[in-house]
Amino acid sequence: MKNKTIIDIRYYGVEDYHFDIPYIGDRYARKLREFDFKTGDYDHIYINFVDSLQEGHVEITPNLNDNWFIYVNIGVSVNKFNRLNPDEKFIFKIELTTEVLRALCERDGLDFEIVKKVKKMMLKYKTELEIVHKEKETAKYKVVISHQIRPLNKASISFVEYTDKITGVSMKKVLTKLKKYKDIYFLVSSISVTKDVVTLKPRISSTAEVHLRSYRTPIQIPIVDFFTNDEKISSEVMFR
Repeated sequence: MKNKTIIDIRYYGVEDYHFDIPYIGDRYARKLREFDFKTGDYDHIYINFVDSLQEGHVEITPNLNDNWFIYVNIGVSVNKFNRLNPDEKFIFKIELTTEVLRALCERDGLDFEIVKKVKKMMLKYKTELEIVHKEKETAKYKVVISHQIRPLNKASISFVEYTDKITGVSMKKVLTKLKKYKDIYFLVSSISVTKDVVTLKPRISSTAEVHLRSYRTPIQIPIVDFFTNDEKISSEVMFR
């Protein structure tokens, strides 16, 4: 039964590989999640590089104890991988991850069309891939919160976009830099618009408190601020 939405893709067995292209699994998984990609009982996919396997051969490892994750072995030549330049490694890891997802889609009847869509976007936007975290839409407005994970190897960053559906005018702002990209999931749990102010409320839990120590919450943004010439909302709104 495909009842879980993917959370994470990680890589293992990479000790001998010059594995200097980070965050590909994070971006791939989070973009799949944006499109509501369903798996099975597992929502974490662990990809294990194996030099001794035939190049590109995929073996799905049965998981008899913990259903929330699954291991997939794939043949990757250490020598071939280490000879690649950074751009080639980036593309190679996206292609390799896609092949693992293809095997899981074939075995478990998952939606490979979503995978193909995300792969295309990964290759097009690379580190600047934008991932929608949360949105709210009514007859009058639409608010979208999105983020990028370490774009161009810089700090992760979040955005807020407001669309006035009456006038059709849409404006997008940088919301804040993120100390960790996962902070966005604790920073914005709900969206509301009251008296021309957009309010972004955080999650409430002990884990959220740890992630949000550096941020001021809830975040309140007057709608008029979206239509000024400033590209960034004041960091004073965001940080303690």
